[in-house]
Amino acid sequence: MGQQILFHMLDSDLKLFIDFIKKDEPVEIVEHLGDSNIVKPLDIEKIKGGFLTLWNHRLQPTLERKLIPNAVHEPYRIDESSLSVLEFSPSIVTSWNGNDALIQGRIYGILEGKSPELLKWFNKIARWIRKNAIKNLLPPSYVAAEAYELFKRGGILLPMFLPPVNDEWRDYFVRQREAIK
Repeated sequence: MGQQILFHMLDSDLKLFIDFIKKDEPVEIVEHLGDSNIVKPLDIEKIKGGFLTLWNHRLQPTLERKLIPNAVHEPYRIDESSLSVLEFSPSIVTSWNGNDALIQGRIYGILEGKSPELLKWFNKIARWIRKNAIKNLLPPSYVAAEAYELFKRGGILLPMFLPPVNDEWRDYFVRQREAIK
């Protein structure tokens, strides 16, 4: 069984978060998918969304991607079901109905049957996000400081996908404005 924490973060929020996760642990951020089994750390400037992995060397000393037979693009992936790593999907800057918008990010871990240390690390990360962000009910997530400023200027906090522009979603985002005040 997995656990996740959902969030909206912009660049300065992301930098604070990465500084936190690297402060006490030997953590690297790597691409989850790739063209080979070899993983290489990403520079913070290259983190602009996507499907990434948080790799804590203390919990998972070595890491390689596994070949997925018949995969057309990026045939290698990190097997998070058997390894002590966390999935990391940063927020993505976009637009919706002519407004600046931010697609929701998440940290997800398959924690059942793994080291208790992985659960402790996930909970430490989740606590930091809860402590350093504002709770949002629509969509359920935590909104970090810079992302909240975007919201206050009229930006939209999207779910983990880009919804269609229609009356139902327009109403949803009106309710979002009322829920976060």
